[in-house]
Amino acid sequence: MVTASGFDKERLRRWLGLGFELGAALVGWSIIALAMRQVSPASMLEALAFLLVSAGARWFAFPLSGLVRGLPASAALSLDGAILVAGALSVGAAPMAAGLAVILTIDGLARANIARKSGKIVADRPPPRAGAMIREALYAGGLGGALLLLVAGIFGGELVEAREHAWLVPALGFSFLVAHALAQIAHTWLFGKPVIPALRRAFVAVLAESTLLPLGAVIVRIWNPRHVLSFALLGATYLLVSVGFFRIANITAALRRRVRELNAVARTAQAMAAEVDQAAISGALLREIYRALPAASLIELRLGRVAPSVSPDGEVREPSGPSTGLVERYSLEQGRARVRSTQVPANEWDRVTTLAIEDHLEAPIGAARARVVAPLKMYGEQLGVLVAESRQPSPFGEHEARLIEAVVGQTASALENARLHALANFDGLTGLYCRRYFDTRLIEEIERARRFDAGFCVLLLDIDNFKKLNDSRGHLAGDRALREVARIASAQLRNVDLAARYGGEELVFILPRTSLTDAHVVAERIRDGVATHVFGEMGRVTVSIGVAAYGDTSDEVTRIATDVLGRADIALYRAKALGKDRVEVDIGPLELTPSLAPVTRRRRA
Repeated sequence: MVTASGFDKERLRRWLGLGFELGAALVGWSIIALAMRQVSPASMLEALAFLLVSAGARWFAFPLSGLVRGLPASAALSLDGAILVAGALSVGAAPMAAGLAVILTIDGLARANIARKSGKIVADRPPPRAGAMIREALYAGGLGGALLLLVAGIFGGELVEAREHAWLVPALGFSFLVAHALAQIAHTWLFGKPVIPALRRAFVAVLAESTLLPLGAVIVRIWNPRHVLSFALLGATYLLVSVGFFRIANITAALRRRVRELNAVARTAQAMAAEVDQAAISGALLREIYRALPAASLIELRLGRVAPSVSPDGEVREPSGPSTGLVERYSLEQGRARVRSTQVPANEWDRVTTLAIEDHLEAPIGAARARVVAPLKMYGEQLGVLVAESRQPSPFGEHEARLIEAVVGQTASALENARLHALANFDGLTGLYCRRYFDTRLIEEIERARRFDAGFCVLLLDIDNFKKLNDSRGHLAGDRALREVARIASAQLRNVDLAARYGGEELVFILPRTSLTDAHVVAERIRDGVATHVFGEMGRVTVSIGVAAYGDTSDEVTRIATDVLGRADIALYRAKALGKDRVEVDIGPLELTPSLAPVTRRRRA
């Protein structure tokens, strides 16, 4: 970030990191070249046996995530430290340091080249260009070889008669491993990357490589250039141990990755099983994807509506595809969720028919450098797209793709269930619940009222002169009027209240835990809201409302439901007969008192 004074800390750290790499490479190779002037061909030939074992151990490098949970899969470890130390103590530090430098350089170039071609990351860094590949490979080789020489020099130069001092092997080996780890941590810090993960990787690497130091001490004890059979047997044992670590680490990493995938799929299924709302389903998907993909900086789900709904202006929104029209955009960025309903143009994402992974390695710092796009399909129809972005280079691979495919498949199924639930329970014209759902809820409300001794009221609303409106203005005008009335009435209700289309131009409402007097007040607010609303060219629209209360009797539930609806219907028709645009309250099962009597005939002017 550039500060007010124009000082760019990030660029400075990058230059420091590059200077560290170039300086370490130059100094390291210079030290190795100076040391090699005194090395005889015989010593180099003897060192070749140790270097072959070292190269074999490096070939079987394994992911550290297979040893310790939480480490990145890109962090790899090879158990060649002990054999290098054994070689330095047996044939001399100089030939081993030169051989190590060459092996590390070739290994670095090979792995970077493979990473560049496959698009994978190496040590949490983007696949480098050719110049960067050479620089980093020379840095790795020069640093490793020079550190081996320097640590060996601290412990006594050529280490003559090292086999008589068994403590030299673990001492030299541990010192070399710690020095190399500290250099790598410094390299990480200079490039501005998190130091804590680097410390964890270094600790695990030093601990793992230290386990083979006793075997290295045995190799030093039995080394004899004239009798190589014993060394060959121990060298083969060393490689077998490396292969064992390689197999165990890879199997463990694969199992952990698979368990994470299955847990994510199971959590997603559990979260979506109880949801029939598009927003809740989308939120569950974003949360689980965010947990399963820690490298993702932004996750966005773009969906067309799965069921009709009423907009704030009273228009019914029909289901729309992700390319055009009104699209719900659910975003989760750095743990913060956002929901937007936007009119969006066609996007190249919406034309994706199969899961695609994109890497934008040249993107500016702070922008998305990788993206995975997955379509949500059900019965051949694309419901939307899921987009996961990351500021890290190439964090998405085949395992992430498999996880995303499984989760979006569940999401598409859940969204289809939500659509079917909406079609079964909501009225497509008004956006209110349908008659069948209302009947079910009414019986549930009666059972609840009986158990908790809490009454409720039912409001039955009918639009006055609706047939005349249809005949004079057309059925489309009648539909608009019905939608407007439904919207106005719903605005006067609480969240616990229920509104449904009863049939034709009739709407019905359940008001739980509401007295008859309070229900009358709500009905009057609805009536007044409709009467004062401007319906445009349709002219004045009024409604009549009948109000009835649940009466606690010992009758069957279905009989009570029929009774309360029947009494509300009688009150509604009484309102019609008395001039319309009024509220009538049924007080049949109640004792008429002075406080209730005026309520039955109260009407606003």
